[in-house]
Amino acid sequence: IYNELISPWTQIQKVKTLIVDSIILLESQRPKEFLNLIYEWTGSNNLELLYRGSRDGTTSDIFHKKCDKKGQTICLYKNNKDFIFGGFSSISWGCEGKYISAPDCFIFTLTNMYGIEPTKFINSKTNQSVYHDSNYGPSFGNYNDINMNKDYLKSGPYARFPTDYKDTTGKGKSLFTGNEN
Repeated sequence: IYNELISPWTQIQKVKTLIVDSIILLESQRPKEFLNLIYEWTGSNNLELLYRGSRDGTTSDIFHKKCDKKGQTICLYKNNKDFIFGGFSSISWGCEGKYISAPDCFIFTLTNMYGIEPTKFINSKTNQSVYHDSNYGPSFGNYNDINMNKDYLKSGPYARFPTDYKDTTGKGKSLFTGNEN
């Protein structure tokens, strides 16, 4: 987010300020850099926190109540190894029980076990960008490149990357979470 200031010499200067309600980003080692990447990747710097698992609960019912029909969303995840990853849905979430085509969707890694710099992954099969179903939270790709089950803490979130999103790193299944799932 930019604030414009007028200097004594009447030149406009832009000052970046970190105004985001994301514990995941704020607790990271590089919050401003990661936020700027998200702005760049999504083409937007207008973020509003809709849902936080630690505050709102970790079930798909709550996710859909808070996020359905809200427009484009960024989903951020941090696992118990402090790896930060996520996905961007260019369309609103819903509960239709089917895969939805949305070519502008992508998934990404910000921190990972390999020390690979933040990387964005595009969908190679755009007819399976996201999965909309009341029994799942945010789910990216068929066969679940990134998936959240009905109750994330009981059944666990998992990543089966790469299935539909193209792996440009060669690290595949362990990139997001540090293990196969």
